[in-house]
Amino acid sequence: MESEPSSPDQQEKQQADDTSDDFNKRLPKHLQSPSGSNRTDKTHPNLMPYPIESLEQMDTHLELIIQHLLEAAQAKDFELAFNYWQQVLEKWLDFRYPIKRRLRARLAALYYNLTVSPGMEPDCVARMAKLLIILIKSDKTLDVRDLQLDWKALYNVMKPELFPKQRATGLTNIYLTYLNVAEVANAYFPPHTTMEIMETILPQLNGPDVNTVLSTQSLLCHFLPISHPLPWLDSIFRLWNTFQSQSWDSQWLDLLARLSQKHLDPNASDPRLEHILKNLNPGDKFDDKAIETLSTFEGQEAWSGIHRDVGIYTERQWSFIMTQCVRYFSVPVGSNTVQAVATYSARVTDIKVSSRVLKMLKPSETLKSFAIIIVTSMTEDPKSGECRALTSLSRLLTAMETFFHPSNYGRWSAKLAKFLNYLAKQFARRWTSESRTEQNTPAHWKLTARIKKRFVSMLSNVLLMSMFSKDSTTATWTQHALKIAAYLEPSVMVPPIVERSVLALEGLLETHRTTACIGALTSVMGSMLNVQSFRNVTSSLPIILDLLLPGIDPNDPSKTMYTAMLVLQTVSKIKISEITAISGAQGLSDPEQSEHPEHEDLSQFNPSQPDDGMIVLESESFLSEWALTYFQRVMSFFENLPEPQGKQEKTGGKLEENTINFLSASFDELCKSISPELSPMMVDYFKTYVSDNVRSNMVKAVGLVASSLSRGISGSVTFESIYPLCDARIRAELEAGAASVHTMSTNSPNGSDLRLHWFFSIIIGISNNAGLAILGFKDSVLSLLKLVLKDCKTERSYLYTSTLLYTLLRALIEYYPEDSRFLNPNEWDNLDSKNPHQTLWGKTYKAQDAKVFFF
Repeated sequence: MESEPSSPDQQEKQQADDTSDDFNKRLPKHLQSPSGSNRTDKTHPNLMPYPIESLEQMDTHLELIIQHLLEAAQAKDFELAFNYWQQVLEKWLDFRYPIKRRLRARLAALYYNLTVSPGMEPDCVARMAKLLIILIKSDKTLDVRDLQLDWKALYNVMKPELFPKQRATGLTNIYLTYLNVAEVANAYFPPHTTMEIMETILPQLNGPDVNTVLSTQSLLCHFLPISHPLPWLDSIFRLWNTFQSQSWDSQWLDLLARLSQKHLDPNASDPRLEHILKNLNPGDKFDDKAIETLSTFEGQEAWSGIHRDVGIYTERQWSFIMTQCVRYFSVPVGSNTVQAVATYSARVTDIKVSSRVLKMLKPSETLKSFAIIIVTSMTEDPKSGECRALTSLSRLLTAMETFFHPSNYGRWSAKLAKFLNYLAKQFARRWTSESRTEQNTPAHWKLTARIKKRFVSMLSNVLLMSMFSKDSTTATWTQHALKIAAYLEPSVMVPPIVERSVLALEGLLETHRTTACIGALTSVMGSMLNVQSFRNVTSSLPIILDLLLPGIDPNDPSKTMYTAMLVLQTVSKIKISEITAISGAQGLSDPEQSEHPEHEDLSQFNPSQPDDGMIVLESESFLSEWALTYFQRVMSFFENLPEPQGKQEKTGGKLEENTINFLSASFDELCKSISPELSPMMVDYFKTYVSDNVRSNMVKAVGLVASSLSRGISGSVTFESIYPLCDARIRAELEAGAASVHTMSTNSPNGSDLRLHWFFSIIIGISNNAGLAILGFKDSVLSLLKLVLKDCKTERSYLYTSTLLYTLLRALIEYYPEDSRFLNPNEWDNLDSKNPHQTLWGKTYKAQDAKVFFF
């Protein structure tokens, strides 16, 4: 059958569509209108224990919400109806379902127009501004091609609030809300309005008045679009040089940091985009205007982005930025007198600033701004292979190297450590971002493996000194930086830390250095356990774990807490199983008497060297013995705790409480990492211990241990093994008269009730995650509950009874995962001697690949 011929109108429409498609193919991607239908659903229903709404269902709900919002706006009922439906919209957004780009843009335009409407109540403005910021703050969901906002409307409504007349009364802080809106809305101000913004704001600057200087600067930093900065970037540096103030410096640095980050993508500053937006009228199609604009640029050289001597800066501008960096740290480097005078002058200027102007300044972190500017300016010269930004950073750290040493502690120490942390964090963020396929940074601008290794080597020199600082703030920032640096280059960072840690754990260093090394080792353990990047872990880990056991010391809670943190970090990424060593292998079965190899060789790790199979098997046989020994050490620590005090049963001070929590958390992870064949050994040891011992200072701790066994090993195995013992002992104690005297005092429980409290704490612990195992003892559990409800008459026994009932009900009616191990169940169960588990140490999953099974 022949098809019917199409009409002339249809042919013309088809021809127009084909022409449009051809033009769209010619348009660069960043000059095309973003697709309104391309959305990524990141709800991950595979991780939920119940079915969730589909994207289509949530879209229907959203359309209904927006319809009610529009009706309320038309009725001008902003206090009740609009506020109610906005709260519903906020709840909808909390589910993180993606919104269609076009719908998000139209909704943001509605909220922006309402926010800048004159006469709106301040409370309504604050609520609308909060939601507007949520809608437009991410450039991944919306950009200036989707939405263009009028900067003047926001400026006009804010100006009377910002500069009120002297006789004005009833002033509010609503101008701060408008500034928060401008901070994110400037990405949607068309770039061709930049000169208009500067011509409006700059004339307000009055040099002798510091308040007008800083308020003008704040308005510029909030309103200037940063997509096309070439017309005003050089002027900013000239303006910056004319005034000395720490607030002044901080604001400009924040602006430059945002500029540096934005222009890693050369498409952001494409002049064709500015031309399109300038000629785009309401109702025009973006793609049509882009095609028209592209024809006017034919024959011109393709835009390659903003790139100067160092990043987007000239050599002179970069030198000025690095000078500001040295000044900020206030270290005695270089011409000390000139620097001191400049710093003093800046501080005197800041004292004169009014509180209202200080509130106007954009919140910023100066050290973070420096780090962003330096890291985003790192590019390798294609001719010389040199990286100027990295060279400048190297000179800076070399000049200040001695100030990282613990003996040279001063007001600069915490700043320097925090700066290193920001440097490492920003470098890792950029390195990860540029590894994605959708990243737009040109190949010759990207970070290289050579830059990465040089960067980490540069940081390692100062980090290995700063890690021993006695200042807790400095040490904490240093450990954060160590963690990121080890992630970037484990072969550079891990060996020296392991070498220092082994010496410290052997007692060859001072006590302070021991805790510092344990903290540093905790930071890098995640990278060390990643066998794919650091293969020597199988030979070094048994030595470290064995040396950690004496760290559980009742006389040193601080060292015990650091040790527990390291154990937690380690066992959460490994599997502890019992595999018989091969013939002729000498296992490390006795942790107390084992003889270690020479530890000096630990510094010569080679991450590319293949593992020794015998060492692997020795490690596997060692881990099972070590797990039980660690359990014994933990119980020994709890035995030496001080007596609990008060209704909350607090044991000792804050340090002791924190140590108990960390030990419990580490044992919790230890139980999760134990293989099924070792589970009976751990449960039997605990059962024997609690049946033979009753200690008043361990009542709370023994419940935590029981809870860890139930959650980590198997709720059913632990409950079935220990419940009969607890049931029999509780009944026997109640029959003997425990908790039979009416009292409302919990501070000093009777000694005769101690055994009852002991087994109450245990049965509450083993009821966690017991699930179906409770139903196997249904009659016994119900009988026990009736008995304790009837016979328990002291206040403390009331508390234990109610807690037991709550725990049992929660275990029966709540959803909870079957296990919390670091591997999917199928991979965890399939590991054997032919498929050794150390090959999967430190493995992580994407959300869509994780498999979670619920009770």
